[in-house]
Amino acid sequence: MTEGEHVASEAKPALGFADSVVAATALVVDEPVVTDDTSDFGTVDGLDVVNTATSSDD
Repeated sequence: MTEGEHVASEAKPALGFADSVVAATALVVDEPVVTDDTSDFGTVDGLDVVNTATSSDD
């Protein structure tokens, strides 16, 4: 089951199926999640999240 509570803490919000798959994939391949909606992914332990809304390519 991919949906549900974080194993380490019940105080963290639950992730939906799609976000769980994205987060798990990023953790397995050791790459960041690149998104402008960091609200869900910011709570995943060990996951590097790059916010495209604040990143610049200068």
